[in-house]
Amino acid sequence: MISMLLSEAAKAVGSPLTEKDATFSGCSTDSRTIKKGNLFIALKGEYFDGHEYISVAEKNGASSLIIDHEVSNTKPFIKVKDTRVAMGLLAKCWREKITIPLIAITGSNGKTTVKEMVTSILSTISKVHSTSDNLNNDIGVPKTLFGLNKDHRYGVIEMGANHLGEIGWLSKITSPNIAVITQCAPAHLEGFKNIESIAKAKAEIYTGLQSSGIAVINADDAYADFWKNSCKKIKQVTFGIESESADIRAKNIKLSANKLFISFSLITNDDSIQISLPLIGHHNVMNALAAAACCSSLNISLQTIKKGLESVRPIKGRLEIKTGKNKSRIIDDTYNANPTSLDAGIKTLCNFQGTRFIVLGDMGELGEKAVKFHEDVGIDAKRKNIDGLFTIGKLSMNAAKSFGQGAFHFSSHDELGRALIKILDKNSNILIKGSRAMKMECLIEMLMEKK
Repeated sequence: MISMLLSEAAKAVGSPLTEKDATFSGCSTDSRTIKKGNLFIALKGEYFDGHEYISVAEKNGASSLIIDHEVSNTKPFIKVKDTRVAMGLLAKCWREKITIPLIAITGSNGKTTVKEMVTSILSTISKVHSTSDNLNNDIGVPKTLFGLNKDHRYGVIEMGANHLGEIGWLSKITSPNIAVITQCAPAHLEGFKNIESIAKAKAEIYTGLQSSGIAVINADDAYADFWKNSCKKIKQVTFGIESESADIRAKNIKLSANKLFISFSLITNDDSIQISLPLIGHHNVMNALAAAACCSSLNISLQTIKKGLESVRPIKGRLEIKTGKNKSRIIDDTYNANPTSLDAGIKTLCNFQGTRFIVLGDMGELGEKAVKFHEDVGIDAKRKNIDGLFTIGKLSMNAAKSFGQGAFHFSSHDELGRALIKILDKNSNILIKGSRAMKMECLIEMLMEKK
């Protein structure tokens, strides 16, 4: 456990210590789960104010506070202009006390999968601390950094963003040794306006790299050259399938007979090894290459990389294979959706024999092109001979229209679920996908075979 003086924290956040000094170990923003000796950071949000829970935090063990206005309390405190910014600055100071290698990961798709792959690889040799769930914003990343302690040998930090400048800030406070962008694709367009802005935002992850750090770059991505030029002074390692010059490559990609594994040759400039990846989806080969590139940059052996990749398990709501009613096959990809991840899901669905259905909820945050993106889904699904398209949501109605005959639109999950149950049999394959707001996971519960 790491301890810090409140005076040291005050210096880190740029505010004077107006109270007596104190020692704290760990930081928390939740008065309910705070541990004895923690510093409580009173964050503010649209619907909450942490200052209202200071008494609870103190009762549950808070030793000191970071606040933006004085309140009635008994513990030493630091007063700042913005507790959210102060949290990031303090996390930066916390990270500087832990000199272990940190790997920072961002990208429009695949960042959580790559995070899990890197964690799996590194966990085979030592203790790893990595991002939990999707705590990848300017609150989640500091929380993850505060979880670092002297027992950890590696840290794996996922970073997300919905506007320019966010990843740059997260990279600055994390000071990673390795940074990777999985790919650039249309996502969060309402915050970025266009894909060029997304590519620029992702490139910010390289700005916080340590001087001896390594930028890991997707050589197959359309913005690879842009990213390379953005960090010319930093050592670079590339990965790719199409690029023959990539440092980390894949060849001989094959699906297993049951379509549940992907085998491929992982190739470096010096060696190669055969991998059997226990995940579905061709795109996961690229995710595996990204993870391998990060770990090889830390001088992790190919044998260790192989062991870690072959130990990875499907992540909840990301192309999980489940048994549905009447022995049907459900592909649960309900965690989130954008055009590129949906395309990967449809390609995966097409690997399975039998009837193929897509259940689609709206893809959110696509800006002024949202209608066209949904129309394109219907056209692409029809072209790929998908047997039926079942949609819910105002935007997804456009996909149903462009798909034409064989498409059905519903106004409720319950109505959609009942319609599906009537047609499912042992030859049915159903891909279910939509943005978080669409709550598509409730359909999974309806369609699952009861044990």
